[in-house]
Amino acid sequence: MFWVYVIQNPDGRIYTGQTDRLDWRIKQHNDPSHTLTRSTKRFPGPWLLIHSEQFSTRAQAMVREKALKSGQGRAWLNKSVQGHVSTFNILARFSHFLFNFWFVLSLVPKRFKATETAG
Repeated sequence: MFWVYVIQNPDGRIYTGQTDRLDWRIKQHNDPSHTLTRSTKRFPGPWLLIHSEQFSTRAQAMVREKALKSGQGRAWLNKSVQGHVSTFNILARFSHFLFNFWFVLSLVPKRFKATETAG
């Protein structure tokens, strides 16, 4: 099976692509060490899935991907996922905040982290 997918980052940028392994591909877009997703690496993530469609052949998926990238396709996409986009955008911003918070905490030396006190 092949997938056409649309992902969005916290800034509202949208990327449309096609793949035969959807979960793996989304992970690639969010993996900083993966270099074959340059289109999404230029912009901060995380990239969250906002729309996907399944097809039986890659040719069908490529036709649909091209249609979604057209002016009419983008208009349809904006209209059909409009309510979901804002929800996903909020989730993306929150997960981006959590990642940054975790990263900052990981930089704090262990001796300064809170320890249990005997009580």
